[in-house]
Amino acid sequence: MKRAFYYIFISFFISIFTSIIYTPNATADQLLTVTVKNYSNRPVDLAFARENGYNTSDNLTKGWYTVQAYSEKTIRVVKYNPNDNYYYLLRYFNGNMTRSRDFFGWITIGRAFTSQNGRKLGGGIRVGFKVLKQNRGRATITINK
Repeated sequence: MKRAFYYIFISFFISIFTSIIYTPNATADQLLTVTVKNYSNRPVDLAFARENGYNTSDNLTKGWYTVQAYSEKTIRVVKYNPNDNYYYLLRYFNGNMTRSRDFFGWITIGRAFTSQNGRKLGGGIRVGFKVLKQNRGRATITINK
């Protein structure tokens, strides 16, 4: 009888231990991962924005990430939260940008930037970002010729 109890206890302990190890940790920091496929013959730059799903004054804009011509790049951008909204801005080699009215945030031209909570950047401009369609913290942006 003691032996049967011992095996039951060990089996229970092992099952609990394995479920803890192999269950994704909900509190672990997961980053929004964006794969950019640039099929054009010119490099492109991307900026990203995050807007808190509950508090729209809590937001972040961050850029630039360069993807060379005829290449693919995976970018880990910002902390991912399934309740937040994500956006992107694409800047072509000639300076044109894919502006939209989905989200407005601050950027700078020609240098890296990060702006939090709508703070104006020195020498920056406020532009419209497009919605980034993502699924569980993963997104793909394809840039055609």
